Amino acid sequence: MKMILAHRGIIKNNYKENSIESLCEIFKYSSNKFKLGVELDINMSKDNKIFIFHDSEINNIKLHTLTFQEIHNLDKNIFLLTDLLNQFDNKNYILDIEIKKYPENKKKYCNTIINIIKKYNNLQYFFSSFDSEICDIINKINTKKCYKLSHDKNEPGEIVHYLNIDKTTKGVYTLFEKNFTNEYLKNIENIDILITDDMEKLIKYMRDNLL
Repeated sequence: MKMILAHRGIIKNNYKENSIESLCEIFKYSSNKFKLGVELDINMSKDNKIFIFHDSEINNIKLHTLTFQEIHNLDKNIFLLTDLLNQFDNKNYILDIEIKKYPENKKKYCNTIINIIKKYNNLQYFFSSFDSEICDIINKINTKKCYKLSHDKNEPGEIVHYLNIDKTTKGVYTLFEKNFTNEYLKNIENIDILITDDMEKLIKYMRDNLL
């Protein structure tokens, strides 16, 4: 069954990307034809808390050098991964947890992530990362896959930007972003993981054209 995942959540109603509101908005969508879920980004604080946020820094301050409380003081919309997992455990929605490469101690980072995840027995998820070392570590210590991301057609990847789809592609991002045009949709028919900036447009396209 194809997965359709909302990139950094569903950005509507003035929700911020990667916020708990934008990520849990997926619960308002349902399908018996596709597996629905969300893509999100994680980082680790100085005190080893895994939090959800895309960028490496705020106001030129590297977030992995701060405690989580210091990070939360900078932006009240940043929350812990566990806050989200508590919402998604026992739900029939999938999480694509993108592991950002910012922390320096990658083994500690990956082990901290897995020690959190393994507490949730009924969570549906997989990992992804642009960092090959992170993928290798995760794939050695965890049964759920960490897919290699790529944004460059000359760099191998399992989940790639829609401009770089080839015969080996397992997933694609970010369908219906601002520069996206419908000509690229012809390339997604045999791809299992579809990450989109517009959930409603992609579901409608899939129902109208690929069922």
